[in-house]
Amino acid sequence: MTATTASRLAPVVIGLCVLLAGAAQAHNVTVPAALTPPGGSTITAASTQLTATFVSDCGIPATVSATATSGTVTAAQLSCFGALWTWNGTWSGYASGQQTVAVTFLQQHGNPANPDQHVGVASATYIVILPQPAPSPRAERICRPGWQPPVRTSAPGHVTRAGATLPIKFCSTGSAASYRITIQGPGGTMTVEAHRLGNGNLYQYLLRTRGMRPGDYTVTTDAPGVYGPGYFALH
Repeated sequence: MTATTASRLAPVVIGLCVLLAGAAQAHNVTVPAALTPPGGSTITAASTQLTATFVSDCGIPATVSATATSGTVTAAQLSCFGALWTWNGTWSGYASGQQTVAVTFLQQHGNPANPDQHVGVASATYIVILPQPAPSPRAERICRPGWQPPVRTSAPGHVTRAGATLPIKFCSTGSAASYRITIQGPGGTMTVEAHRLGNGNLYQYLLRTRGMRPGDYTVTTDAPGVYGPGYFALH
């Protein structure tokens, strides 16, 4: 081979190497995804039906997996029509507080050793407020109106380990079966019902703090005779 021939072949060889390198590189695509119910929704039922959609080619087999910060997600159906994949599942066994569900969509094709991938993640964070059974009747108790330990009437509040169950108690001058309380903190705001214990004026809500963010929290209520907020903290 002459020097002239070699110089003419060099660009061809270089171009062929570039093409081969490009062919060996996997092509990854981010798939548009959405989850229903939308993020920020309040969940009050013991189980929730979820629907996730992904925009991608129906001709490529797909797999879908789901995770949750609390509870389990069971898949029921996966279908595709007109390049729109639809996944349905049931979420259950979760605790009260802020909980997040993520549904991941995956398609692979091409070279099995280095496949092209279509990936989409539908994620949403919910406010879960589960109803609590009315407490069993107890002996009548009359106490001074206001917040009761472990909730404090001044900051900083009583410190509780995140994940524990915190009894939020107060005594009221009213006589309703329950009163609304609002809890505000780093994770947002939730409103729940505190029920009367027995025939007295002591009310209680058992707050399950699993999934709640650490930090300082403020509690208020519409119960008569309870003036000002109460405080507690999670760490």
